[in-house]
Amino acid sequence: MNKQFRSVLFTMAVLLWAYSLQASGTRNFEDTTRSYSLPTLLALEKGQVGLSWTEADDHGVKYLYWATSSDAGQHFSKKLLVVKSAGLSSSRLMRPKVLAQKDGTLVAVYADNPVATAAHDEHSDHGGGRPSELQIMYVVSKDKGQTWTTPRTVHKDKTTGIIRGFFDATIMANDEVAVAYLKDNGNPHERDLRIVTAVQGQFGSERVIDPFVCDCCNVSLLTDFQGKLNIYYRSNINNIRDMAHRVSTDHGLSFSEPTIILADNWEINGCPHSGPTSSATALGNFVAWFSAAPTAPGIRLATEEGNRLLILDNQASNATLASNEKQAIFVWQTSDSEKGSQIRYRPIDIRSGDVQQMAKLDGIGSAPSALLLDNTLLVASETKNRDGKSTLQITPVAL
Repeated sequence: MNKQFRSVLFTMAVLLWAYSLQASGTRNFEDTTRSYSLPTLLALEKGQVGLSWTEADDHGVKYLYWATSSDAGQHFSKKLLVVKSAGLSSSRLMRPKVLAQKDGTLVAVYADNPVATAAHDEHSDHGGGRPSELQIMYVVSKDKGQTWTTPRTVHKDKTTGIIRGFFDATIMANDEVAVAYLKDNGNPHERDLRIVTAVQGQFGSERVIDPFVCDCCNVSLLTDFQGKLNIYYRSNINNIRDMAHRVSTDHGLSFSEPTIILADNWEINGCPHSGPTSSATALGNFVAWFSAAPTAPGIRLATEEGNRLLILDNQASNATLASNEKQAIFVWQTSDSEKGSQIRYRPIDIRSGDVQQMAKLDGIGSAPSALLLDNTLLVASETKNRDGKSTLQITPVAL
């Protein structure tokens, strides 16, 4: 083999390697001038996987991006910008959500601080710290994320100077979007729980679900396999902060009276800043949340009927659940003083409720999002690059 031919082969190999990196989406997280956070996985039609995440640059601007995978998360497309704003919330209590409807329409829902956006645009330093105003925004894409509509609020009320946040969003059984959130009710440290639902893509009026709830804990919305819309949230009854559950059988127009999933009777004069996570299987729904009840503090895993399956120790945080019709996986982050944060998981036998042996992912990771694809668990999490900045990793796990 002559030298010129070897040079051509080498050049082709380098080009193929560079192309594979681009196709795999690894370059989506290579900008070392940015911090990456809140990766969120989504199951799409025909076995595809969606991934959204936020980035922050050195000038105070935040970005929401979107990419897709057609091979169960092994490779991702080049990232597409959804929205950018200095006020875009990257709080783990208000994780942006990208939802997919049956016709391929994408709807991204996120919280935005207009005061921070205005301060950035005016080069002012008055936009930092705890926000004095939050709005729940949405944008829509009809072309697989290539272009997005101008941001609009999901709520018709445009009152300024109040907080609307700690939201969740989901696609209901009728293929319309529902968004639930907490809203200031006019009294200090008091918020109610509200919902808005769309009809033919247009959001209607706000409806109050509960007039007084724990004021800084995120909520969880879940459409189950029976087509019911479930909402899980931390109640506040004389400072008892137990987890409540309501159900709607008419696509969010009305809800049942609340039931307490487990009566831990955790009393605290303040907000824990920690809400529930939930997932559905054909045999029922699972819920996980943190409680500091003195008898057994830690993250609880339970069925929505109140069957307690497991309590994790106080080193566990950022729990999430992944499920499909036949399986469920409990995923969380745990702290280790020597190894840093690690991601661990335990499969759940959905028939018996037995929680199987714990396993862990290699390396460090935090703030996981998980997706169950047949016999593969896909986990997206935050980690650190060589410069100490936050970046992202996607880890497939064969079950």
